[in-house]
Amino acid sequence: MKVKVFALIGILILALSTAFLFGPSPGKLTPTPSMPGYRQLAEHWSPVIYQSTEGHADWLCKFDFDGNWSGWDNWENSGCLPLYAYIYYSIVETTNYYFITYSFYYAQDLGNPNLGYGGAHEHDWEGCRVTVRKDGSDYGTLALLETLAHYTLHDHKPYDVILEDGSHPDVYVVPFKHATYGHNEAEDWDCGYLPGNCRIFPSRNNTGVIYKYTGIAQQPDPNAPLIQTTGYDLIDFASTIWPRRFQAPLVDWKEFVQYCAFLAPTGNGYVINKVRFGSNFEADNFTFPHGPCHDVPPWNRDIKNFGDPHPALGLWFIEPRFFYLSYPLLVDYNYNAREEHSIYNPFRMSPEGYPGGC
Repeated sequence: MKVKVFALIGILILALSTAFLFGPSPGKLTPTPSMPGYRQLAEHWSPVIYQSTEGHADWLCKFDFDGNWSGWDNWENSGCLPLYAYIYYSIVETTNYYFITYSFYYAQDLGNPNLGYGGAHEHDWEGCRVTVRKDGSDYGTLALLETLAHYTLHDHKPYDVILEDGSHPDVYVVPFKHATYGHNEAEDWDCGYLPGNCRIFPSRNNTGVIYKYTGIAQQPDPNAPLIQTTGYDLIDFASTIWPRRFQAPLVDWKEFVQYCAFLAPTGNGYVINKVRFGSNFEADNFTFPHGPCHDVPPWNRDIKNFGDPHPALGLWFIEPRFFYLSYPLLVDYNYNAREEHSIYNPFRMSPEGYPGGC
């Protein structure tokens, strides 16, 4: 009997030590918020950014690159402090999808150089979203790439997306205004300060930075050759920018989708409850001719290329489950919002202030 007891104890100790040394076996497609799975997912699908450059204003950084959360001094400080490359990521998980949003931050938007730099403003947020459909594998399969070019959302089907190393979509960013595209060609609005045929990368000076995820934030070398590759790191948007939405550096309160959103009992609509929080960042540098022009946080992006019904403010960023109900960009996958249940959404808050449902 003692031999059996000691044998059982030995097996238990071996199992515990193995778990301690090697951790749990890899999960499949439903990591909990406390697990590193979401970060690993964001790393796996992280974009390769072909950034056309005309100076340090086109270098990626994080909002508090200068060591403070004030929005009033980012323009000035970006000219004298290092700009290490970071990208903010956020993930919303539903029954069949991961919606991975990558937000690009720049301290300066220099406006249109052909119009006296009109429209220049402090802070600039652009970016892209990678929507992944679960297929039983660790990381799923690409369902859709979306890129933000000012207030226009471009969608790219998987067959139209270039993936480096099998999972890193190429995106192209123009200088000055930082509109993001899924191809190396911009729209007419941006063509005036680009080479012929609206080519984005490299710039008209044949300069550019290729940003790739390495887990180490690096700064481009201002003395490097015309084109250089620079590593970037990821930052969780939900634990950095989002918690500050009720305080500085946010100003100008507006109503956004938050507390909870749910499907209407009948029809294809949805019901949303709204809450007021910051819609703009503190800023005092601009050349906009009619007053202050400062960029908005990702949740206040007014997507203007969708008609009736116009997307509610914050819907694309905060509640993608319902955005694709009204705008069938996932029609190839027979997307049905009624079959999608929220598994993890750090932006969906109950009236009591806790993540969860209504």
